[in-house]
Amino acid sequence: MTTMASNEKLIDINKKLTKSMESQNTQVIVELLKDLGDLKVTPSGMKASKIGLTVAKLRKDTNTKISKLASDLILEWKNAVKEVKESRSNPGSFSEKDPKPPKLETRKSISQRTIHSDNVKYIPIGNDTRDKSLGLIYSNLALEDSSESSLVYEKAQEVEKAVFDLDPIVGDAYTIKIRSLAGYLRQNASGTLRARILTGELSGETFINMKPIEFASSEIKAEIKKIEDQNLFNMKGAGNVQAETDAFKCGKCHQRKCTYYQMQTRSADEPMTTFVTCTNCNNRWKVILFI
Repeated sequence: MTTMASNEKLIDINKKLTKSMESQNTQVIVELLKDLGDLKVTPSGMKASKIGLTVAKLRKDTNTKISKLASDLILEWKNAVKEVKESRSNPGSFSEKDPKPPKLETRKSISQRTIHSDNVKYIPIGNDTRDKSLGLIYSNLALEDSSESSLVYEKAQEVEKAVFDLDPIVGDAYTIKIRSLAGYLRQNASGTLRARILTGELSGETFINMKPIEFASSEIKAEIKKIEDQNLFNMKGAGNVQAETDAFKCGKCHQRKCTYYQMQTRSADEPMTTFVTCTNCNNRWKVILFI
């Protein structure tokens, strides 16, 4: 018979499990995982103790007994979270005489949407960094878009999960990747990239593995090719060739009257840096594509 696990109990087990993993004490790890199997763990308990993140790391352990116990626990907890989510989203059936529930899809401005402003009902992941990262991806996916919040959240989850799979430790690499991807979504003025993700044309996994040049619009790619060709003929000239474009939007005056040129500021196998100048207010900035 399973018993409800207190936050203190889970925190204590998590500390012991982490210590045993560091010392590679297989016997203690197995015993602790079995103890967890006898406990009922709530979503709030997982968030407070971070036990889910620790157990998740053991799913790929070389010891088959440990990996199976860990995988079974994660599956059990995922199902429990799913049940809680479904019970919250379906509190009961409405009769014809019952008033309709209030519509949750209310927003003041589609250009400034967040998980909270869209009243999205969701179960926190249980890790502050991952929860904030999910919110960041959501806000940038929903930028100037009126898609249903449930769809935006689903796609944001897909992107965040793909990044997490690359770095389950949720370290610097995870944070840098999330910020980079959010920047690409935010800088994609035409909304084409965001639309491709929301419509399912571009999966989260494909999106996070795209090369820097792939994030550019066809117009930008064409102009980059043009300026590269011009620079080849002017390598011994007075300086870099500048081209006019309306593909960039000035953050100061919000006009699209710009000139730009490129320089190789990094190693030869990385994309060049684009330097942009607004011809309206002379504001200058650079666009750095990196992952």
